[in-house]
Amino acid sequence: MTPSVSVIVANRGRAWSLSLTLQALKRQRHITPEIIVVSDAPAPRDLSVHWLRHDEANVATARNAGLMASTGQIVAFCDDDAVPEPSWLSQLVAGFDTDEIGAVGGPVLGPDGVREQWGEMGFDRRGRDTPDGPFRKLNGTNMALRREAIMEIRGFDPRFAYYLDETDMLLRLHDAGWQTRWIPGAVVHHATISNAIRGPGTTVAGFAQLGRSVAAFARSHSPDDNHAEDIVRDQRRRLLRLHDLGLLSGRGVAARLQALQASLKKAGAPTPERADIPSVVGPGAQRPDSIRVAIAPRILSRRTARRLARDLSLHGFEVTVITQTWLNRPLCVKWHLDGYFHHRGGVFRAGNRWPRWSAMLEREVARTAPLRDYTHLIVSNRRGDAFVLKLEQPAGTEISCKIDRKWQIVRKFDTTSAIDALQH
Repeated sequence: MTPSVSVIVANRGRAWSLSLTLQALKRQRHITPEIIVVSDAPAPRDLSVHWLRHDEANVATARNAGLMASTGQIVAFCDDDAVPEPSWLSQLVAGFDTDEIGAVGGPVLGPDGVREQWGEMGFDRRGRDTPDGPFRKLNGTNMALRREAIMEIRGFDPRFAYYLDETDMLLRLHDAGWQTRWIPGAVVHHATISNAIRGPGTTVAGFAQLGRSVAAFARSHSPDDNHAEDIVRDQRRRLLRLHDLGLLSGRGVAARLQALQASLKKAGAPTPERADIPSVVGPGAQRPDSIRVAIAPRILSRRTARRLARDLSLHGFEVTVITQTWLNRPLCVKWHLDGYFHHRGGVFRAGNRWPRWSAMLEREVARTAPLRDYTHLIVSNRRGDAFVLKLEQPAGTEISCKIDRKWQIVRKFDTTSAIDALQH
């Protein structure tokens, strides 16, 4: 029996990226989750999302508010600038196969949708990331918790308004006897939008909060070990990089470092009361299996292919569009507002020994097949029409798809004809 699942998204000032996140969450394969948005913005007219108003700029209290409103046996977390793969939730839920597992996470891809931003990593009692650390690191934008486990430790610590909030929670889970699991197939795309301590949008207040979080973590988990100098050195390096790029003035660098150093000298406040998370859970909801199609247009049929992708997405199909140009353009994967993943790249990009359109298509389908699990491929011909090909994926193979002998032709990417061909 599939457990019930809630997904909590903490949002602050990111309406556009949040809309993409919610689109991807509503298109999760096999599972219909309860979606809870904790935001400083007024609630929209979307009755499919549980919207909580939360004005405080504190990710820990926002997540606790979502936990208290949730009803799922498994509670997942995703950022408002992230887009999960369609198989994300089903992969995370499958990780809770024993009663000892309290938390599950997976890899996070960077803004290009190809290179890994955060992979499998450990950490130590000082909160430092290290490959051979004794504790497994999970990232808050790709993480799921067992309700019983997070209830036992009473949620997130509000002292960590930003930074080290997940690390503190994972340490407390470990100390309570729960185990953590890493699932390589649970993938999330992260846009990495600038915030108070990351990128050109950094603020003095954000760096003061960074210092308070480090001080609170040291007080709770390593009171005899002070690594303030390491934090200051790392943040100075990041700020000077922004200064070299012309994104931050020298005065701005100095002000942020002063705020960080001042807050690091303050002792962490006593741990406040945490959230009393209710034990009530709702029934699990399963989504019917959908047809998963990859569309590969040639140059002259891209516009009609994107229109077809939009229409298929509206009809409940899981869609990926793969476009190749005759340029030296690196591969980039983005979630489109019309409800599909769009892969764009040049045939002559670096690393391509055989710059042919058909070879590039085959490689990209093979690369993404383990995640997308395609059932059909729609490929355009030189006349602007499209072939609908049924795919067969042998179990246990990483290579892609074998094309069935049966195929149908769709004139000018006509939506009605394509749907009929896909369903029969």
